[in-house]
Amino acid sequence: MDDILDMPDDWKIAGHDEVAGMPTKDQGMIITGLGGEGKRLRYFIVIPALNHIHLEQDFEKEVVKQFASLFSLKKSQLEKIKVRTDHIRLMLLIHMDYSVEEIVMALINEVNKVRKRLFVHYFVVNTAIPEESDIQQYVDEVEGKLIDTTLKRLIRIFPVKNSNKLPNVSQKTLINYHQHLSQHLIFPIKAKNDSGGEITILGLSDAENIDEFYGLFCVGRSNEKLVELPLAEILVYEKDKNSTLIDDYTTWFWNYR
Repeated sequence: MDDILDMPDDWKIAGHDEVAGMPTKDQGMIITGLGGEGKRLRYFIVIPALNHIHLEQDFEKEVVKQFASLFSLKKSQLEKIKVRTDHIRLMLLIHMDYSVEEIVMALINEVNKVRKRLFVHYFVVNTAIPEESDIQQYVDEVEGKLIDTTLKRLIRIFPVKNSNKLPNVSQKTLINYHQHLSQHLIFPIKAKNDSGGEITILGLSDAENIDEFYGLFCVGRSNEKLVELPLAEILVYEKDKNSTLIDDYTTWFWNYR
C-alpha cells in the first residue's frame, strides 16, 4: 500500500536492516518490521477524526507545527503525515525511553486545544503498514462510539435513558462525574502533565471550580510547588490503579464536548 504515505520501497527495506543493529541495554534485540534509527523505533499510527469533522489538507501544517513544539528530535520525530477527511496517518520515530501513548496522547490533546477535531483514540503498529481496508475498518468502528468496555463503565456513571448514548459535557454531568471520581479515586497519584513534567496529584479541586471548557480540576505538587490543572490534561501511568478511572473520564470529556 505504497500510496498511504508515498513511502519508497527502499525506505521500507531500510527499516528492516536498521533494526538488526539496535541492541537493548542488555544486548538483546528489538525486532520491529518498520525498523528504526539509533535508539528510536518506527511506528505507523492512525488517529480518527470526530464523526462530525471533515479534515482539510491544511490540517497537515497545523499537526506538524504542534508536533515540533512538543517534542525534540531525540524524543520523537514526525517522518511522514497523511491527512484524510476522516483521519490522519503518521509515521513516527519514538525513542525507546518514551511510550507511544505518552507521545500520541500529548499530540492529540495539544491539537484539540485549538479546536476539537481528533478522537481521543489511536491505532498503532510497528510490524508493517496495514492494508487500506484494515485502516478504514478501524476508523469506521471507532468514529462516533467508544470501545464497548469503556462505554459500559461510563454508562454506570450517568442516569441515561438510552443505554447506548452518553450525555454531553455540561455543568450537570461534570458534577455527576466529580461525585463519581471523589468516591473512587485513591490519592496520591503519580502522573505527568501535558508537557511531560512529573506531578503528584493530591486530590480533586472543589466542585465549585468546575468549568465546562476545562472540565474537572485537580490539585497536585510539581517541583515542590502546589499547582491546579485540568484533570483531562494529566497522563496517569498505566500500572496505576487509578488509570482506568481517569482514562475513562478523559475519553468522555474530550469526545462529548
